[in-house]
Amino acid sequence: MDSSVFIIFATFILLFLSGFFASSEVVFFGASNTIEEKNKSLYKRLLSKIFKDPKVLLVSMLIGNEFVNVLISSVSSSFLIKSVGKKWVFLGSFFVSLLIFLIGETIPKNIALILKDKLLKVYAMLYYPYFLAIKPLAYVFVVPVEKILRLFGVQDISLEKKFSLDQIVYMIQSKDSLEEFSQEETQMIQKVSQMSEVIVREIMTPRLDIFMLEANKIVKEVINDILEHEHSRIPIYKDTKDNVIGYIHIKDLMPVYQHKDDTLEMFLRPIEFVPEVMSIRNLLQEMKKSSSQIMMVVDEHGAISGLITKHDLLEWLAGDLPQEWEDEDEFSKISSDVYIVDGSASIEEVAATVGFELSENYDYDTLSGFIMANMGKIPKEGDEFEYKGFKFIVDKMDGKKIEHVLIKIPTDKEPNS
Repeated sequence: MDSSVFIIFATFILLFLSGFFASSEVVFFGASNTIEEKNKSLYKRLLSKIFKDPKVLLVSMLIGNEFVNVLISSVSSSFLIKSVGKKWVFLGSFFVSLLIFLIGETIPKNIALILKDKLLKVYAMLYYPYFLAIKPLAYVFVVPVEKILRLFGVQDISLEKKFSLDQIVYMIQSKDSLEEFSQEETQMIQKVSQMSEVIVREIMTPRLDIFMLEANKIVKEVINDILEHEHSRIPIYKDTKDNVIGYIHIKDLMPVYQHKDDTLEMFLRPIEFVPEVMSIRNLLQEMKKSSSQIMMVVDEHGAISGLITKHDLLEWLAGDLPQEWEDEDEFSKISSDVYIVDGSASIEEVAATVGFELSENYDYDTLSGFIMANMGKIPKEGDEFEYKGFKFIVDKMDGKKIEHVLIKIPTDKEPNS
């Protein structure tokens, strides 16, 4: 074979190797086929070994790429001097550099960027023998680099076992991984991956369903409504519902509502506004930044269109949040004259079942509201009172919420059921 043909052939082989090393970085660090130790396929076991120390992996790629590029320059320079003479060497070197840039760098990296997932298996098989051979030399370079970085205050951030969100989702969706995750867990992680695509409008509480109060309302006039709705944070508006000026937290009202005729405006906390087209991911970042639990949602015209809370986000991710009383009967008869009843039970059903009459102008819907209205406070476990001969004992509380109530029927009366 003619020496010129051999040199040209060798140069293109070296260019191919340069492209292989350059594209390896994109394939290994960008592909979403996540490494999984428990997977028995050969290529994933190889990937696991290759990724054991990502810093060494990266240095091995740089060593290979630089070494091949130096060889290309040396071989081509020698060939150019013999072929065109020293006069045209500069032009020839520029042409070789252009080939390295295009064939050895740009084109392979762009191809790898598009086909990285499909190329990963092939690259793992091809790269592993070279990686084993070059690893000792790569370690020699890694140690001084780490020391130099520390001198500049750069912390050592290991890439091991750190994957992108897309990689995690791929792992969850892979055939082997599905056996290790429940359907609910898989759906939750898939939802996390969709957080950039889902917007606030899709999960917010619509305006018509928001419990809001006017700022000039007196605390004692609305306390029963507040307790009935069982929300700890309530938006407050002035004049119109499009003019939300803040929110109140129920715990701020409790020490004073029995004794003062203060307006709700005196207990205002600032509230933030977000556009309804904001992504859930950005919303979560905003809530984290501001430590907000509740935000008002506005449409393109600045009008209130809904309300969003961290609770709404959790429900979107995990489904309806379970509540202990939902799976239990509201009424349980534990003896001939004693009932245990859920605080959320309808007060009309309780009265009809147990056998007492309600006052004509009551303004509560549940047993909890009935108890708070009669006691004039949020009770504690063990608190009790009598109403028309019936004894009501608070059996269990969950924070400020009445969970269960014991009702003792007078000896001279019989329950209706």
